[in-house]
Amino acid sequence: MKIQINCSSPIASFFFLVLIFSSPLFFYDGLAAPDNKTDPIEVDALNAIFRNWNIPFTGSRTYVGVNSSTGGIIIRTVDWNISSTSPCTRFVVDNSEDERISITFHRKPDILCLCSQQTSLCNIIKLSLWGFNVTGMIPNALQNLTKLQILYLSKNNFNGSLPPQIGNLKNIQILGLSNNKLGGNLPMSLWNLTNLESL
Repeated sequence: MKIQINCSSPIASFFFLVLIFSSPLFFYDGLAAPDNKTDPIEVDALNAIFRNWNIPFTGSRTYVGVNSSTGGIIIRTVDWNISSTSPCTRFVVDNSEDERISITFHRKPDILCLCSQQTSLCNIIKLSLWGFNVTGMIPNALQNLTKLQILYLSKNNFNGSLPPQIGNLKNIQILGLSNNKLGGNLPMSLWNLTNLESL
């Protein structure tokens, strides 16, 4: 079957092109792109952590950060909604080598996720709550963020000992706990963190 289109005027040609290029069939081989969703276990864990530490669940801020790899200044505006079913929205990287992973923001929650292209499931790979002056203990709910690679909790007022459940974070590479009031012995479960590069 042969389709012939005759557009005699430039205006008709323009509208035809707009129609074709704005059609969802033009993109994604005719399929809508799947919505990425954060692992529900991780959403529940993140909500429990933020509730425990009295950190706002939603917000929008423009702030300045420092790229720890290059030392460059980063200015970023973010909206977050931790209580939503997909807190990873707008915080997704394509691979775990993305430079945004090494950027840390003072007194701003920083979350970064890695999403599977096959399943559209996102996992939280970075959680930074650096310089929040959070008090209390490090909650056990952290153990449910099993895909975490980077956890910055430095410059807070955490007390008590490091929970043994921290050993469940087998993908963790950087664990920032400096400038807190933690005490006691380090749990033996830290030996489970075979990917740990910095403590």
